Amino acid sequence: MSQEIELKVKLFSAFAHPVRLQILEELKNGERCVSELVKSIKNVSQSQVSNHLVCLRDCGLVDSKREWRKVYYSRADPKVAELLR
Repeated sequence: MSQEIELKVKLFSAFAHPVRLQILEELKNGERCVSELVKSIKNVSQSQVSNHLVCLRDCGLVDSKREWRKVYYSRADPKVAELLR
């Protein structure tokens, strides 16, 4: 399988999970830290949210920045919003 196809598979699999979609929807209102996302996404643990954020970051769908002890996440590209619409 070509590297381009592997990248596309990874990208579309990131969109295929309901929690990851919820995270992307939450980030449309601006950057959030993990604890804020956990509060807004019901029945999902902090470790699960963190794992999904790693996947989204690895796929290039979210960016992260560290401020002191917290990491804040935001959408990496405005085109993500267009895809979700």
